[in-house]
Amino acid sequence: MNIQLSAKSILKFLLVIIALLFLLNVVDIFLRVYLELDNPIINKLTTFFNFNYENSVPTAYSAVAILLCSILLFIISTDNNLSKSNSRKWLFLSLVFLFLFFDEIIEFHETIDYYVQSRLNTTGMLFFAWVIPYSLFVAVLGLVYIRFLWNLKKNIRTLFIVSGIIYVGGAIGMELFQAQIIYTTREHNIIYYIFTSIEELMEMLGIAIFIYALVLYIETEFEFFQLKI
Repeated sequence: MNIQLSAKSILKFLLVIIALLFLLNVVDIFLRVYLELDNPIINKLTTFFNFNYENSVPTAYSAVAILLCSILLFIISTDNNLSKSNSRKWLFLSLVFLFLFFDEIIEFHETIDYYVQSRLNTTGMLFFAWVIPYSLFVAVLGLVYIRFLWNLKKNIRTLFIVSGIIYVGGAIGMELFQAQIIYTTREHNIIYYIFTSIEELMEMLGIAIFIYALVLYIETEFEFFQLKI
C-alpha cells in the first residue's frame, strides 16, 4: 500500500497523537495525584504518560517531533534555488532543533539551570534559572531572523510566528509559573501538574504547527518532492 502524505494529513495525525497523550496524562494526574491512588501497578503504568516525567512516552514523542523539524529544516537548506545566506539560515535552524532534540533526551538545560541558579541565586519565577540564558538566546534569534521571516510567504510566515509563540510560551512562559510554585511550596502539587500539562501541551502543539508549516513550504517550493509511506 502506497500512502502519499500531505501537510494537512501530517498535522491531523500529530494532533490525534497529542490529544491521546494529553488524555492519558490527565488520567494519570486524576488517579495518582488528585485521588492519591496508591497502587504500584497502576502508578507504574500511568507515570509512563505523565507530562512531567522525562522517561515517558510524551517525552519520546516530543523528541522525535523535534528531530523531524531538524530533518525538514536540513532538507530545505539543500534547495539549490536558495542563496548561500538563506541556505545557511535554514541550516542553522536545523542545528538549533538538533540541539533541542538532544536537550529533550539528556536534559542539558538541567545542567545549565544548576550552573546559573548557583551563581545568581535566583528565586520566585526565576527559580528555574535555565530560562534566563534560553530567553536571551530566543530574543537574539528573533532579532537576527526578522528579515528572514519577513521574506517568507505570508501563510508560512504566520505559521512560523504562531508556532514559535505557542512553543516558547509553553517552554518558558509556563516554566515561570511552575518555578514559583516549587519555590513557594517545595512540592509537586496538583496545581504544579496542571501547569506542567499546559506547558507540554503548548510545546507539542507549537512543534506540530511548525512541522505543518515546514511540510507546506516544501510542498510549494520543491517541485518534485513528495512524502510517501
